[in-house]
Amino acid sequence: MSFSDRPLGSFVAKDPALTLDDARRALAGPGGTHAHVWTLRDGLTALAALAAFMAVAAGLWLVSGAVVPWDSKNHFYPMFRFLGEALQRGDVPLWNPYHFAGHPSVADPQSLIFTPTFFLFALIAPSASMQSFDLFVFLHLLMGGAGVLGLCRRHGFVPSAAVLAGLIFMLGGVAASRLQHTGMIISYSFFPLALWMLEAMLERRRIALGIGFGVVASLMALGRDQVAYLFCLVLIARVVHAALASRRPLDYLAERWVVLLVAGATGAAILAVPVLLTLQFLASSNRPGIAFGVAAAGSLAPVNFVTMLAPDIFGSLGKTYSYWGPGYDTMAEPDWTDRAVDYLFIGTAPAVLGLWHGLAGGRIFAKEMRFVHYVLATALVYTLGRWTPLFAPIFDFFPGVSLYRRPADAAFVLNAGFALSAGYLLHRFVAHGAPRPFQKLPRPLAHALTASAAGLVLSLLVGGLAFSLETGHWREALPAIGVALASGAAIALVLALGESKDKRTLAAIVLVAATAGELLWRNAADPLNAEPATRYSIFNGPAAAESAA
Repeated sequence: MSFSDRPLGSFVAKDPALTLDDARRALAGPGGTHAHVWTLRDGLTALAALAAFMAVAAGLWLVSGAVVPWDSKNHFYPMFRFLGEALQRGDVPLWNPYHFAGHPSVADPQSLIFTPTFFLFALIAPSASMQSFDLFVFLHLLMGGAGVLGLCRRHGFVPSAAVLAGLIFMLGGVAASRLQHTGMIISYSFFPLALWMLEAMLERRRIALGIGFGVVASLMALGRDQVAYLFCLVLIARVVHAALASRRPLDYLAERWVVLLVAGATGAAILAVPVLLTLQFLASSNRPGIAFGVAAAGSLAPVNFVTMLAPDIFGSLGKTYSYWGPGYDTMAEPDWTDRAVDYLFIGTAPAVLGLWHGLAGGRIFAKEMRFVHYVLATALVYTLGRWTPLFAPIFDFFPGVSLYRRPADAAFVLNAGFALSAGYLLHRFVAHGAPRPFQKLPRPLAHALTASAAGLVLSLLVGGLAFSLETGHWREALPAIGVALASGAAIALVLALGESKDKRTLAAIVLVAATAGELLWRNAADPLNAEPATRYSIFNGPAAAESAA
């Protein structure tokens, strides 16, 4: 089953012709995507590659004496330590007397009480250090990366493409820049496993898979944050899309009502108590609801997408914290985002694949990945928030949206979608080489797609430079643009030189290695997600604080 609810190799080739109907068929995909049949060796090698990458990334924090800062250590780590010490004493940690004037921990999603992985960690290592806490969070991302491998294996991607998708999921964009938001990272990490289980359940219709999906989806939803909420909507949309793609939606759902009911009942049983407690606490909190103006200030300004091409164009990675990108002090409109929220870099190779093979080549319109790109388009509208006319009615009328204050949180959905899309595009390159829109599509359409890709690159770079000019930092922005153009040219050269069938696999490996190197260089233990551990030594206890003084 592919994301179109059809096998990757099920499409019949058509001779290219300059007609609208054949253009539609050409955009829908080629005659057979040559689904790769994975061996045990493929799976173990891909998993080992992701594990090695995450080990190197984690090592960068350790050797630099850094920890994931801000909310991770000011809030989540103390919550974890309270949970661990309460369990060690044999107490039931329903109430935290140390948080403000007392706090109902049992009703707070950020207390980690109803996060089973952290609850077990607190039982095993109640006094875990800040570094151990970070490593455990990294293990969640590795788990998510393994889930991405499972999805890619299911859809027949070649292993190198699956590894690329896993790398982006684990340390691309906001997965790296917002590591401080531990709860969101946990919710994000469970999503690939939940989607994998859902697709298996819909295909095989087994009760055990229904229970398994209900459990995994609930582990994701227990975070009760906006990331969990949005991914729950994605899972629901996957069921709807699969039903509609079957061309007999009512029959499709009728054939699966038992497993859907089992999954729903399992999820309800797990989520009922935590959700009811949170709703009760919400009514007396300072956030029973969010006004539209407050939420709109958390929208992601369109100019931030230039960081996908030039990650340091706004000084996001500078150790002097001299950030000049969109924020409360650089925007005329209220803007509560910061350099961590605004950072979207996932690697140069994925960006080039998306712009050249995806948009200019028309492969983002392929039927077999249509669901992923529907999700990306919807998440883009949501992430932009007030910058599109669609967010206001969504906020006013769609249930649950008004409970959250930062539409930019949907960038986590974008990151997951970009990961799967990049993996698909690399798989298509290995299977079929570079796209040839001027041979497969009507010439006007091919010209339009090429112009769209070129125009998007130009508008992002010019927009980023213009924003830097307004803030007096255009000189600092120019080198970042130069590096982006040089890196993009190098990736394009690899794709061009590796075009022949006997070189594509090697070219794909080079692109994956280049992406891994870039993500380690740009996104691991950088100023967006790392500060000296000594700044937070007080949270390790009085003795540790005194020794660090």
